[in-house]
Amino acid sequence: MKSFKLFNLFFLVLVVALAAGCGTAKKAKTGKVKERPTEVIMDKLIKQQLDVQSLDAKARVAYTDEYGKVSFVTYLRMKKDSAIWMSFKKFSIEAVRVLIRPDSVFIIDRLNGEYAAEPLSYLQRRYSVPVGFDGLQALLLGNPIFFSKQTQSRLEDGKYVLEQHTDRITAEYFLDGLTMLLNQWNVLDAGSRSSIRATFDAYESFKNKKKFSYFRSFNLNHPDFGDSKVEITFTKVEADKPVKLPFSIPSRYDRIN
Repeated sequence: MKSFKLFNLFFLVLVVALAAGCGTAKKAKTGKVKERPTEVIMDKLIKQQLDVQSLDAKARVAYTDEYGKVSFVTYLRMKKDSAIWMSFKKFSIEAVRVLIRPDSVFIIDRLNGEYAAEPLSYLQRRYSVPVGFDGLQALLLGNPIFFSKQTQSRLEDGKYVLEQHTDRITAEYFLDGLTMLLNQWNVLDAGSRSSIRATFDAYESFKNKKKFSYFRSFNLNHPDFGDSKVEITFTKVEADKPVKLPFSIPSRYDRIN
């Protein structure tokens, strides 16, 4: 069941779908950063968002918690608004395969001959995750997730910081003061007493003159799971090409509830 535990904690971070210890985002490049209206900063952030019909990526993923560290090679594919597919391999052997649809999630644990099939809403409730399928797509692309239309801003250490609040969520978005790229994203969920800090780095040119973050670090604190960290280093990313999402559950596998 160790591989299921790994996926469950990924769900809190990606699923929070889906990025070395990156305790804080890198300092902004030297240069004068001037005050800007909140609307201008938000517009810059929104214009950076990637919008693709499909994604085919390969990444090195490292997961760390109080029990140790495990690394995987991960293949991620996405069809916009339809499905997210993931395959986790260790020493070229597939350990876990995942298929996430807008209303459901399926997990195959090849190491233990087991599988799970649940509504996406069940996992959201169980793990107090405040995002749905759209949020998972956004995380995979490196796009921010917004929780409110009411936004405040401030200038802090050469970065623009956007802040949003709801009854239970506080979200902060840190943009490099010169490049206006998203460096860090913090979410505090007062309802579940959990928090996520995501950092984005290693930006490179991508589709339509936009940039893609090839390194992501997610630091999670949850009262039921403790502290954990996920580091994602993308080694291959292609967009808007045909992708296949093979997913078949062997009849001999046992279902886990």
